[in-house]
Amino acid sequence: MGYPAHYGRPAMVANYRRVTAPASVHLVALCQYVAGLLVLLGAAGIVLLRYGHGRIIDENRIQVPPAVRERIADGQAVTVMAVGLAVLALMWLIIARSLQRGQQWARMTVLTLAMLSIGATLYEAWRYQDEQVLLGLVLPLLYVALLCTRAARAWFRWGTW
Repeated sequence: MGYPAHYGRPAMVANYRRVTAPASVHLVALCQYVAGLLVLLGAAGIVLLRYGHGRIIDENRIQVPPAVRERIADGQAVTVMAVGLAVLALMWLIIARSLQRGQQWARMTVLTLAMLSIGATLYEAWRYQDEQVLLGLVLPLLYVALLCTRAARAWFRWGTW
């Protein structure tokens, strides 16, 4: 019994491409989806606080500080905040979908933002001499580790910019 003449994939299927993203990419995309939806929920909450005139809050359960109530009274600032958060959430959702589709620009965006976050967190921990700040390294380091696996790199190699 001998070994085949080739090692790995046969030449006829050398252009094989995965149908779905690897689990590591799906996990990062899931985190991005959750973050985007939470930010979108925050934008909706801001709009409800402004245009609901506080009726949506049960005063016995949730106490809104007077300073927040004063800032909510300014309609233009609330609109800018809500629109800004909605745009940010939309960008997060687009990046998450692009990660799943294998587009390299999305991977580079997430890796760049993760590296900036790691640097900023390390600086803040050094500046304030507080080790608890280092908990902020968990997600960025997880993103870097998951997006730099062999399967993830192969998935994004097929994608487009």
